[in-house]
Amino acid sequence: MGFQIRVLMMIGMLICLASIVIAGSGTATFYTPPYVPSACYGNQNKGTVIAAANPSLYNNGAACGRRYRVKCTGGTNNGVPHPCTGSEVTVTIVDLCPGCGNNQLDLSKQVFSTIANPDAGRIRIDYTRPRYPPDPFRRSNESSKSCFTFTSWRRTSSCNGFKNDGVMIAAASNAIWNNRAACGRRYRMKCNSVLVKIVDYCPPLRCRGTIDLSQQAFAVIANPDNRKIRYCSVVGDLTCQMNINE
Repeated sequence: MGFQIRVLMMIGMLICLASIVIAGSGTATFYTPPYVPSACYGNQNKGTVIAAANPSLYNNGAACGRRYRVKCTGGTNNGVPHPCTGSEVTVTIVDLCPGCGNNQLDLSKQVFSTIANPDAGRIRIDYTRPRYPPDPFRRSNESSKSCFTFTSWRRTSSCNGFKNDGVMIAAASNAIWNNRAACGRRYRMKCNSVLVKIVDYCPPLRCRGTIDLSQQAFAVIANPDNRKIRYCSVVGDLTCQMNINE
């Protein structure tokens, strides 16, 4: 019995290690706009859900584009003893923080304010680098398979029930649904550009593409009379460059 318990414990540990690539504890500060230029992307705007890495983590640019889930665990000074809000945010590394110490992240002010009271200035954090499932948008695809469509939407969604998530939303096919793991992910579609949030599941019998956009989101990037568009190449993480399939 003792041997079996040890085996089960080892299996559990391996599962945990497989799901998280990097986990650590440290501190976080914040920096303020402008966020460009950045060490990773120059003058390319990567939004505000971003962070700058300490020199060790940055590793001559190897950390650029990596995403870390950050959670406040406590204060570091007497000014704000309980700064944490309880929220977690997944940030993208876009810059170098040359003055940061080991295990320190310099978060954008918007991110810091989401997870903690910015009056604290510095907080203790846990951060993890999740292992994301393979994404179908990471490779070029020159096939004629349609991957973005739109259909009429139901009032309820598989992710959030009756919650109103607006109109810049999409339903995921089996390729990225992954048993609800895609809920809440955001994908930027390009012909024009629109950022959509996954809020629903598009079952195989209904879904003719990889992502089923709301009609409003589809209309932003393409003529809705086409009803189908295909992608041709990847521009960046979770970002697709689109060609209209006419």
